[in-house]
Amino acid sequence: MMIANRVNFKGFVSDWKEDAKNADIYMLSSDFEGLSIATLEAMSIGMLCVVRPTGEVKNYLTNNSTGIIASNEDEACDKIMTILNDNSLYNSIRCNAYNFVWDNFSINEYLNAISEAKLELEALYDNT
Repeated sequence: MMIANRVNFKGFVSDWKEDAKNADIYMLSSDFEGLSIATLEAMSIGMLCVVRPTGEVKNYLTNNSTGIIASNEDEACDKIMTILNDNSLYNSIRCNAYNFVWDNFSINEYLNAISEAKLELEALYDNT
């Protein structure tokens, strides 16, 4: 089967969340990446993310738990086919990814971290 029958390369879209509802997979094939906001956004709406083990991505995306990590194109293809043929694993990874992002990268988590830092600074200055 030709890739054109299975993949839709959209280019720029103004409402990516709407288009993402129809997507099965988000793929990040970068060789160099810092903290990939796009990957976190994809995880936050429950997309299955397939990424290369690079930069910060490998520190927050766990293989077969919150996404798929593949070192090369052949490995990515094999893992994608395996996942797409196992609905239970596919849905489990998507759910884990969604929960992980909302538990660790939400605005509430950010505000909690700032509040904790503030309390630590106040305690430090109170002891001087």
